[in-house]
Amino acid sequence: MITVIVDTTSTFDDVMLKSTAWMQILTLCHMSRIEVVLPDVVLRETARHWEAGALEAIQIANGKIAGLKKSRERLVEMGIDTKGLVDSETVNAKADKSGFEEATREKLLSLGVRVEPIPEHVDVETILQRDLARKKPFSPSGKGFRDALVWETVKAVVLTSAANAKNFFVTNNTGDYCQAGGLAPELEAEVKNAAGKLLWVANLEELLKHGALAPMVAGLAKTSDELAKFLAFATTTRDEGAEPLPVEQVVKEAVISALENLNGEDVKTDNAATTGLNFSGLGIPSELEGLSIDAVDADASSLTWQTYETYDDTTLLIQAEIEAEITLDGFAYKSDVGYLVDDDGNIRMLEWDWNDHMAHVGTTVMARLSFQIRLEQGADFVEECEFEGAQPTWPASS
Repeated sequence: MITVIVDTTSTFDDVMLKSTAWMQILTLCHMSRIEVVLPDVVLRETARHWEAGALEAIQIANGKIAGLKKSRERLVEMGIDTKGLVDSETVNAKADKSGFEEATREKLLSLGVRVEPIPEHVDVETILQRDLARKKPFSPSGKGFRDALVWETVKAVVLTSAANAKNFFVTNNTGDYCQAGGLAPELEAEVKNAAGKLLWVANLEELLKHGALAPMVAGLAKTSDELAKFLAFATTTRDEGAEPLPVEQVVKEAVISALENLNGEDVKTDNAATTGLNFSGLGIPSELEGLSIDAVDADASSLTWQTYETYDDTTLLIQAEIEAEITLDGFAYKSDVGYLVDDDGNIRMLEWDWNDHMAHVGTTVMARLSFQIRLEQGADFVEECEFEGAQPTWPASS
């Protein structure tokens, strides 16, 4: 499992969490592809930054409103028509820091983010001893109280992580946490016995380019507007007492989301050199190599599903199937391309001179894709939706 622990440096300039990077992180979290941890200290500090920004914005707006009124009065004195100038009322809104903090907390929790409190074992004495010893993240001047609380939260998460788990600490506060382009050795020493691994990245953009996350990001919605719509739907609060969404709707949304995540995935065919999702048996010529999914166009009306197991009386294991047209691109030796490319477009030439020996080609196949889903009864989203296999559509249609 990949866990992302975020410091205030990633919220300081984006307190509303609306950047593309934040929306991608929150989407992956809601889809259970990664786990996101926001220390409670970071949330509260973010609320403080929001309050300062809100007060400044109100002050600027009221200053401009006052200036507009004075300009209008001066223009009237000069006999100049002011019909195009509309007076505005003074902004009397309050910067409700506690309201912002509560709303942000609810939003994050609804998306699956862990807002992690300060570990119970951390008390004033713990922090005082760290300060007196001038241990990072405390600076020689004694600055670093909140940073120390964040680090104690990071440490607690890492020390309780599973074997081989990747824990990313996202912070650009390099002076307090880092040294020579990496996490400070004295901090690394505090988590050296952890089963999971702690990795440092400076910001969310750098994190999303990491090899562990980049393939996930490639399968997400392509535009910021699409991400925003997804997150808005995910955080919509239904009326108290409203009936749970029908299982069919939850399954459909999970499968459509899983299909989007297939983009960019490598596929395995009858060619022994290929690896990835098992697409063998779909009649893809073995001469094609390095195939990956470029697009998936599914027929939503073909979706079928059935519960094949129930345990603990609340957890459903479901198998869902859907027919889709899958566009793939890959490579073939130039010596094979002549008889592979056909007029029907089953194998298409994309670029002849990919290199001296290979051509870049594409193909399209029809398949019935199956997914294994784990769903808690009454939930509005699935716990897991994993690709299970691909079968040709022709036996079912014959």
